[in-house]
Amino acid sequence: MVSELHLRKKGEWLTEACQLLEDYLKKHRMRQTIERRTILETVFRLNGPVDIETLYQLMDMEMHVSKSTIYNALETLVEAKLVRKISLIEGGMCFYERALRQQPHGFVVCRYCGKVTSIARPDPTDDWLTNVPKSFRIEKLSFVVHGICRKCQDAERKAIRREEKRRQASAPKKTTKIKTT
Repeated sequence: MVSELHLRKKGEWLTEACQLLEDYLKKHRMRQTIERRTILETVFRLNGPVDIETLYQLMDMEMHVSKSTIYNALETLVEAKLVRKISLIEGGMCFYERALRQQPHGFVVCRYCGKVTSIARPDPTDDWLTNVPKSFRIEKLSFVVHGICRKCQDAERKAIRREEKRRQASAPKKTTKIKTT
């Protein structure tokens, strides 16, 4: 259950994000649109990363917005550092999440259904980072675990059982002849 304090903070973060967006748009002489603000609000209300298709479906419930409008608005929100663009698979789908007041975290990605879940990330000051040369400037640190989610594991097991039953049903039956005299 989400605490009242957490909800209040989340609301404060959204108010802060909307103000920062307004300031960014003014500074860059860009129009303030209801679409940008609604996309920002939608991303901030979610508890994890969202892909374009899901965001498009969520937006369609509130107002009709084209995918190109969503792409353009998200790029503006990323440039304003209010939303973070996440590429979890090289050359694959991108996800977006709020960047403001976000705790460091990683992701679990199902290789079958593509579901992405945020997880707590190990402390970046842990010993393993001491192996990075001091002269190396870290620009991005990511923690991604790839695997198979519970739902897909269950579906995989069911498919294997169905295939075994199908093979058994189609296998030639051994018959024994009974000798009668």
